[in-house]
Amino acid sequence: MPTPDRTSLEAIVEAGRALLEADGLDGLTMQAVADRVGVRAPSLYKRVRNRDALVARIAEATLQDLSARLEHVGDLVPGTDAAAELARLARAV
Repeated sequence: MPTPDRTSLEAIVEAGRALLEADGLDGLTMQAVADRVGVRAPSLYKRVRNRDALVARIAEATLQDLSARLEHVGDLVPGTDAAAELARLARAV
């Protein structure tokens, strides 16, 4: 198992996000995240205060990801009609 020093907050958040998408909020446990990143559950608390803090980090990361994707959606491509642009925006969301 990786040591806690080799387990990044980013890896923990991504593992949490994957669990959340696959199993819902009930499936997002500290033990499940620890199993996914290859550490023992208590090691997670060196990076994340508790499950609520992890959920907040996942939400923040998800919003940042969405924001980055949406940032370029509004760039008009010459010759693109409004319906196509709206469809592109909807897919990004």
